[in-house]
Amino acid sequence: MPERLDDVDSMRPDISWEQNRLLAAVSSKGRSDLSSAGTMIELRLGDILSRIGRDAGHVWIPISGMVSLAISFKDGKTVAVGLVGREGVIGLSPLLDGHDPVEEAVVQLPGQALRVKRAAFRELMERDQPTMLAVLRYAHGIAKMAEALR
Repeated sequence: MPERLDDVDSMRPDISWEQNRLLAAVSSKGRSDLSSAGTMIELRLGDILSRIGRDAGHVWIPISGMVSLAISFKDGKTVAVGLVGREGVIGLSPLLDGHDPVEEAVVQLPGQALRVKRAAFRELMERDQPTMLAVLRYAHGIAKMAEALR
């Protein structure tokens, strides 16, 4: 994890939680719990949020900016498979299947994200059904995309 990821004291006034579609689907209690458990960070061009096979222990919920995802094939080749912006979350694979990340996530457009420790995010999902359903719907779409590419 690069040291460049800086905490943000407060959100810019032009940024709201609802800019992230996943957060917009979460209950107000869920958003409040995430706000308490997470830290707003600046996403800078080139920041690496996750590396293949290395568990960073966090999920990132972009409020603005864009992050590319790349996967590796058995022959060692790596290919970009998608972008995550304010519609999703980064770092779900270890949360859902208990394995190290299968993707590398690199910031392509600067912005802000809420960084939440994976354990706290898991606890929230277990307590808050709307949060769990929103995350599972998103993860299902990502899994289908990755499956189609392999």
